[in-house]
Amino acid sequence: MIYTFETRLNVDAATDALLAANAAHWSFGLRKAWVLLYRQGLTKPQAYAELCKLGFTSHQAKSLLISAEMKQAALKELRKVEIRQLKLAVLKREAAVWTKTRKADALSKRLLKLREKRDEFAPVAGWPRSKRYLKVLSQLRELDAELAFCRNWIAQKERVLRDKRGKLARAQKALTENRFALCFGSKNLLAQRPGAHNPESPFESLAAWRQAWDDAREHQWWSVGATDKPQGNAEVQWLPEERQLRLRLTDRLAHERMDERGVPHSGGPQKVMPQRMACRFLVLDGVDFTSHRGAARAALLGAFGQRPVTMRVLYRRHADGSRAWYVQASVDVLEEP
Repeated sequence: MIYTFETRLNVDAATDALLAANAAHWSFGLRKAWVLLYRQGLTKPQAYAELCKLGFTSHQAKSLLISAEMKQAALKELRKVEIRQLKLAVLKREAAVWTKTRKADALSKRLLKLREKRDEFAPVAGWPRSKRYLKVLSQLRELDAELAFCRNWIAQKERVLRDKRGKLARAQKALTENRFALCFGSKNLLAQRPGAHNPESPFESLAAWRQAWDDAREHQWWSVGATDKPQGNAEVQWLPEERQLRLRLTDRLAHERMDERGVPHSGGPQKVMPQRMACRFLVLDGVDFTSHRGAARAALLGAFGQRPVTMRVLYRRHADGSRAWYVQASVDVLEEP
């Protein structure tokens, strides 16, 4: 069974900005991976090469492609569920319309017979209307009202049925073409963007909405686990003895840090190698996974070298606007009877 353990990171302002920049670049890479695979129709090797050109390491590019494929698979399953629900809704409404149409036809036939009776019982000029005539008129009024209600009900249901059939056809087409729409953020949040077109937006300003939008899109990044890597992961590694978290930054951010410190991206004397590695990796101290009776630590220690450990770094926004950073470790825990 997959378990996820979480712990909070203690970071300063500079580290917070660096983590946020890394998350924003990873979010950009995820959107780019989606476009490369499902809009431009590139193969995985082609998309992998393009992502590496954008400043991502080989493992980061693999994680981005896996994330894009997972989102596509989730959308595909949701569309299949939607198609099943639409088919059921169409069948129910078709049956209801058919039943109501039969009732309307029966009412129409009965109405014709009552009109014949009305003509038969019509009073002669100068004579008062008989009770039978008045009774038929009353029945005619009731049937007219009931028939009008049935026809109105059928017209409404047929409009809904046309909409359902159209949605079903579009959903089946999207599933056949394997082409789905994905909003990186939130459709509800996108609809709340303030402006002249949306006076009822809950956000007071565009800047406040932009912060919420960025938080929804760029609040995390993650690294797929690998059994043959130290601590079960190639990019984000937790060192239990030192209580440290070692994070691999994207190549673009690492190169920016190298340029700021005057460190060459490659080559150069041997003494610059530690400086280059310090630019590529971010080490956070005081990181430990604490839980009841040490279950989290024991699960991670038991997985190192045996099972992959997928790591996810994310932040949550506080009421005062500050960010609180967390790291989550997901591992398959072998449960004994």
